[in-house]
Amino acid sequence: MSGKPFQIVAAVVSAVIGLVAVRYLGLNILIPALSVAACWWAFTRFGLHRRLVLPLAFAGGHGLWFFVGMIMTLAIGGSAGTLVEVGIETLIVGTIVVWGCISRSRPALWVLIAYEVVSIVFNAIAWTGVDDLRPVLAVHIVLRIVAIVGAALALARWSEVAPAR
Repeated sequence: MSGKPFQIVAAVVSAVIGLVAVRYLGLNILIPALSVAACWWAFTRFGLHRRLVLPLAFAGGHGLWFFVGMIMTLAIGGSAGTLVEVGIETLIVGTIVVWGCISRSRPALWVLIAYEVVSIVFNAIAWTGVDDLRPVLAVHIVLRIVAIVGAALALARWSEVAPAR
């Protein structure tokens, strides 16, 4: 499926997923969803190959969510430790996404996959220590899984993605 019919189906499926997500996760899903949508829109407009848009938009949207979280943490007087932790993660994600957008290379996708896998392990460890934050952690994990799957699909179809030489 390509072109306009694909866009319509994608929009309807996204709307349904969004409604279900808000129903079960509350507004915790709103900022990451808008962040991913903004990255998707920007990367598409900048002419990024469609196979790279998925993993980089989800990773980039996740990074934007971290940034917004950092601003919110500052606004409510969060601890310096939290700011450093989230700041480092924001910097790492941003660097990987920018590298992927500029280089459009396999190594960038492999690094993205490796980073997301390691991060899922840390999220899983954190899962056992928090009850109230589990919906937020679930969103983090889902974003990471989608970025991994998207990067793996791009790598599997690299002949379509590879920049012309």
